[in-house]
Amino acid sequence: MVATYLETRAKTRSANAANKDRKNLLALWNWGIKRFDFPINPVIKVDKFRHDRAQQYTPPTEDIQRLLMAANCEERVLICGMI
Repeated sequence: MVATYLETRAKTRSANAANKDRKNLLALWNWGIKRFDFPINPVIKVDKFRHDRAQQYTPPTEDIQRLLMAANCEERVLICGMI
């Protein structure tokens, strides 16, 4: 049942979404094992789906410099803490 659900999820949404669901199901079942003495985790038998990661956007240096020049002191502290 788990494999069928995850395969359907991979086809209808994406392999990455199926992998996120798999991760959450693994965690849920492991919690059930600890808390309620469930039998072994059946989700372990389902392999992860292959997926390609999309390249993340990185703003140009000029844009970051303009942002820092336009920011006030408090905003600069917040922005520099994230970099």
